[in-house]
Amino acid sequence: MKRRLDEEIVRRNLLNSRNEAKVFILEGKVSVNGVKAIKPSELVSEEDSIEILSSKEYVSRGGYKLASALSTFNIDVREKVCVDIGASTGGFTHCLLKNGARRVYAIDVGSGLLDPIIRENPKVTLIENFNARFLSPNVINEHVGIVTIDVSFISILKIIPGVKEIICEDADIISLIKPQFEGEPRYLKKGIVKNEDFHKIILKRVRDGIKDMGLVVINATYSPIRGGKGNIEFFFHIKKKGEFANDELLDKIVEEAWEHTK
Repeated sequence: MKRRLDEEIVRRNLLNSRNEAKVFILEGKVSVNGVKAIKPSELVSEEDSIEILSSKEYVSRGGYKLASALSTFNIDVREKVCVDIGASTGGFTHCLLKNGARRVYAIDVGSGLLDPIIRENPKVTLIENFNARFLSPNVINEHVGIVTIDVSFISILKIIPGVKEIICEDADIISLIKPQFEGEPRYLKKGIVKNEDFHKIILKRVRDGIKDMGLVVINATYSPIRGGKGNIEFFFHIKKKGEFANDELLDKIVEEAWEHTK
């Protein structure tokens, strides 16, 4: 009997969950019969040799999510001043640092969450107990080239106005889109958006809301790792200027997400 690789990894107790297995596979840290695996959906048998090649690269799985988006959007982080909104334990911040950020402002509405490895990094400026809705040049008075956003229980549309106040003309905003916090309650079933069409509606609504604020969603992708409760998540690449991501692109991204994040 053959099983998906991510399922077989968990069955053999090599890693703790399918999400964790997916992270390791996508990072090239799993081999099957001595050959590096590239797809979590690869079918393997009980006779196949599976090896975990290395330990975790980031302090949380958020780092792997962002790494995938940076690669898809072809964004160069090197020597840029970055702002990480919703830093939490520091997965996004860790990813930015590993990609060469000159400085990262790690912002969170809570406190005491950031991993000590990140907290003690001299390139990190921690801003705790701060609501990013109130961002302004008085808070961060630097040439901000990259902003990452990963917030919960609030729409990113509440965050964007403050972000606009601090970014430079050619800045890149990479925002995780969590449909369960962007759509109406009727789209949810036990906290999960389970309808593909609802995802399409939500992404278009958020994109249009961002446009109304004077910014442009130029690209989108899905996160290879699902969020809490198994929700499919997406990323928007946002800039001050650029070609508008049309309905066809967003529909395609949603369809791919439903196909590849099972």
